[in-house]
Amino acid sequence: MRRPVTVAELYDALKAYTENNTHTQRSLSGMGWRWNHPEPFLASVRAASVTIDAVEKYKQPRSRGSAMTDPAENDSVKYLKTILLIGAQRGT
Repeated sequence: MRRPVTVAELYDALKAYTENNTHTQRSLSGMGWRWNHPEPFLASVRAASVTIDAVEKYKQPRSRGSAMTDPAENDSVKYLKTILLIGAQRGT
């Protein structure tokens, strides 16, 4: 039986994939700041347990202790979606 995969583990897999398949440092640096926002809130959550409600709670400024601008929030949510889609494709 497989151990449940966390969102942080999926991020690590995406980062390794990007490091192995990109030729620009910009791609890697962009990953870091996009991950900085959801990491404290969702890193330890089992990927299969991330729900629409969890994402909506993450988007609430008081949950993170600081407000995000709309573009930053949109980028982080899109990035979270990418992380979860990678996990779904891998069957985790």
